Amino acid sequence: MGTLVKFELKKLLSKKMNIIVIIVCLFLIILLFSMTGKDFTTTDKNGNSYKGTQAIDIRKEQIKEISGNLTNKRIVEEIQKLQELRNDENNLVTNSYGELDFSPKIYNEYLNNRLNLLTNINRVYADYNASYITELFNINLDEQKDFYETRQQRIEEKLNQNYNGKTYSNQEKQYWLEKSKNIETPFEYDFYYGYSNLYSTYEMLIIGIIAICICLAPVFAGEYQSGTDKILLTTKYGKSKGITAKIIASYIFATVVFTIYLICAGRNSIFNVWYKWRKLANTTF
Repeated sequence: MGTLVKFELKKLLSKKMNIIVIIVCLFLIILLFSMTGKDFTTTDKNGNSYKGTQAIDIRKEQIKEISGNLTNKRIVEEIQKLQELRNDENNLVTNSYGELDFSPKIYNEYLNNRLNLLTNINRVYADYNASYITELFNINLDEQKDFYETRQQRIEEKLNQNYNGKTYSNQEKQYWLEKSKNIETPFEYDFYYGYSNLYSTYEMLIIGIIAICICLAPVFAGEYQSGTDKILLTTKYGKSKGITAKIIASYIFATVVFTIYLICAGRNSIFNVWYKWRKLANTTF
């Protein structure tokens, strides 16, 4: 069987058309994924704006300052620091809506680096759709409940809500509650752009799938077109091991080629902006 599989793989890899298709699609994937990070923007502590790969590198360095496990102690410290800054009038200005907000200096030096983290913490203690950190300004730290217990309670509340006449079934509720309980805590916070970028652009890998389909299409049909099927089917293993070998070789070929496409895509836009924190962003509702 091994010899037959090697033979089928050799046939797939020796066809010029297959090689051309793989190389062309590889070039397209590298080109498309290399462009996905060009719109990424960030600002440094001085308020200077950056875009593209330079912005990614700067953001990664910024996140290093606050990366790590989100223990309850760490969360309390983050909230406490935020409240201290909020309670100092020298750190506040009146924004275009006539409301008090942090000054550009405080925003650039402190809040810019923590806004996403604090926003997700705020969603546990505030309204489900809260997009800012206002609830954290007034939360009583002496009465604050365990973050992860509170998060679980909020998930249960949301699962029991009515959504325009539609509700979760008991089976669905149990499923999501178990999913939530099985998440390892404390959460780990780090730069998340890599996976979020993959999630928004993964459909471009369809190019690789199309290439694989083109290469594998003649595996069986080619034998019929050339007329060699009549010979193969009359051999000892033509109807058994021969067919199995073609299928195994096709799976191996597809897996290897798609893995190469994924690695090449990742080198340009995914794995070079490593992510360790998807849990908090996607499970706090």
